[in-house]
Amino acid sequence: MSRNPFPIPSPKPLLFHERWQAPVGQGGFHIGGIHLCAGPLAGRKSVYVYDCGSIPKRHAQGVIARLRAGAMFDTIDVLMLSHFDIDHICGVPDLLAGPPRGFGVDTIVMPYVDMDERILSLARAAAGDRDIDDFMMRMVDDPLAALSAFGPRRINFVLADDDDPPEGPGFEPVGPRPLGGDIEGIAWTLQAAGPGIRAWSRFLPGPRSDRAGAVEHVVARNAALLARDPCGAELWKLRSYVKRADPKRLEAFRKRIEHAFGWSRGDFRAKVRDPAVRREMATVKRTAVARAYRTAFGDKNLTSLCVYSGPSDPHCAPAFGPHRDWRFTTKIGWMGTGDADLRDPRALAEFRSAYGDDLDRVATFLLPHHGSIENSDPTDPACDARTWVAAAEPGNPRWRHPHPRLRDAVTKRGEIFRQVKSAPDHGHSETFWLFADPTTP
Repeated sequence: MSRNPFPIPSPKPLLFHERWQAPVGQGGFHIGGIHLCAGPLAGRKSVYVYDCGSIPKRHAQGVIARLRAGAMFDTIDVLMLSHFDIDHICGVPDLLAGPPRGFGVDTIVMPYVDMDERILSLARAAAGDRDIDDFMMRMVDDPLAALSAFGPRRINFVLADDDDPPEGPGFEPVGPRPLGGDIEGIAWTLQAAGPGIRAWSRFLPGPRSDRAGAVEHVVARNAALLARDPCGAELWKLRSYVKRADPKRLEAFRKRIEHAFGWSRGDFRAKVRDPAVRREMATVKRTAVARAYRTAFGDKNLTSLCVYSGPSDPHCAPAFGPHRDWRFTTKIGWMGTGDADLRDPRALAEFRSAYGDDLDRVATFLLPHHGSIENSDPTDPACDARTWVAAAEPGNPRWRHPHPRLRDAVTKRGEIFRQVKSAPDHGHSETFWLFADPTTP
């Protein structure tokens, strides 16, 4: 993130936006920043992060160390985790270690997944021969408790469109939720992303909150986070959408685990609630668990949180930088997709319906699952982005991330394909100025 953005053009813009797909290779680590340019609070900024992990972990740790050495910020206002896969979350403990080694965090956002799917993420780690560390096990056991340990103000779990709302004591319907942040600068608010969407909240024990000794737990269906300036004007939005893993494959996985472990038919849900069983699955039985995952899922997707990042007002006139020959356009949005399945025609249609006109404003699209051919159809791109990014380290013939057919399809359309590897200078960065007047020369 920039300490001093590029020289401010004239007339003065509303804000400066920068984003960076960090060079972690096989993993996920995207950082965005919003800088106020106008008014008495010019210079205030807000930082958000989408995923933080890599295989091996040292790549994400190296990026975190460089960010801390730059001392550009101390707190992440919003951390969004797309799913539970190790190469998307293993860097979180280092990232949220607090100053001076890491950063603080205000709000954490991730998809709501039950124990069945958390076991699935454990099996996927085993199938990939990845180290299952203590943080991964704590996330499988109880993600709310695992994330509360970092002292956020709030944790927001996002439901998919067809999920049932949470029930039980402490859950109440709520309206728009202020999500803390710098109330004298840029503040984030949780709001419904469409008609009929509601949210629920409850307070659970934690190290920090507006109310002593509690972290607020908010559950919402495909909600949006809106960044506002001190006068209440909307500046930026982070709009979420959850794509569920294939339920038929999940059921096949449960049956294979029951067979491998000698359990009775239908015992999966009861058995995996035992912490000792989960530890056994991660250690002495991980080969059988990995085999069940590969057979049921192969290289398919887990439930993932997709995020659109872009201006709240699509009619503002951003200027693309940092060059002097600014290009004015309203197409500057960014889309993160985690491991979402966007190859299946029905799933892709649902994704397009969920985001609607926002897809027309996507300039940069982060391909799901590191550019796997199992998650994207090269003949039917999700949108007409100008730049397509795959975070992947070359050299694994089994994964083929990114897949050559996807790369070729992008280049044949005359668009840009960027593979972000782990070399320190290999990140993909973009910068934009936003003006209020679309006629600004």
